[in-house]
Amino acid sequence: MATKTKAKGSIVGTTHSLPRWVDSRALGAGVAENYTIPTTIGYVIMSADNGFYFNTNGTASVPGDLSDGSASMYVPSSFEGVVDSSDVISLFAVGATVVTIACYAD
Repeated sequence: MATKTKAKGSIVGTTHSLPRWVDSRALGAGVAENYTIPTTIGYVIMSADNGFYFNTNGTASVPGDLSDGSASMYVPSSFEGVVDSSDVISLFAVGATVVTIACYAD
C-alpha cells in the first residue's frame, strides 16, 4: 500500500496494491455468516452492494441499546481495517447483500 501525500505532509488519499485475493459472501436477508481471515493476511477492505453489519466478538445482528462493547458495526458501503490472520468476522444484512472481502498480506 502506498500513501499519497500533499505539500507539508497532509495525507490526501491512499492507494492500494492489488489484493492477494478476494472472497465474497452472498448474505441472505436476516442471516448471519462467518468469514475467517486467511493466514498471512493483515488488512482487508470489505465492500457491499447494500449496507451490512459486522462483529468480531460474536454473531452480527442489528443492535439494540448496548453499552457493553458487543454491538455490531454498521457499514453503509465499505470498510477498511487491520486484522489478525484467523480472526472470525460475522457478517449480517437486513436484505440480500453481497459482501466482497479484499485481502492484503501483512
